[in-house]
Amino acid sequence: MTNQPLSLSHPDDQTLDRLRAGLLDDNADLRAHVEACAVCRQRLAVWDRLARHLPASTSPDGALAAQLRARRQTALAGLSAGRATGERRWAPQYLAMAAAVTAVAIGVGVFLALDHDGPDASPDTLSAQAERPTDIYADIDFYLWLTKEGLPDNTAGDAS
Repeated sequence: MTNQPLSLSHPDDQTLDRLRAGLLDDNADLRAHVEACAVCRQRLAVWDRLARHLPASTSPDGALAAQLRARRQTALAGLSAGRATGERRWAPQYLAMAAAVTAVAIGVGVFLALDHDGPDASPDTLSAQAERPTDIYADIDFYLWLTKEGLPDNTAGDAS
């Protein structure tokens, strides 16, 4: 077996772990291979080294499994008890969303209700404003004269 490729001659880590845990029914060939193969013995020894470094509270006697089972039961009990109060937790969020939708609806209603054309927006007023020509050059002659003549000199009375 030692001159075959690694993937064909050596068992994978799951198989070695099952062998170590005693979960394999037909393990005589595998045990013979591990006893003859130094690589597989080293891989199997890794689990023993890891087990020595684990804290004492994780003993393989089932105490860890019992702790995990108790924690799981506690968590599940908390979830089932929390379902009744879970609906109450969402109530403030639903109220806030309802208030926001109401505020937006009121704002849109006020915006649409306002008269955007101004206070004199009757059809008669609009037609009268359209007929009256606006002369933007009505006072241009005065301003041209003013620039030509200059500002009046008011400093003569101040020289006392």
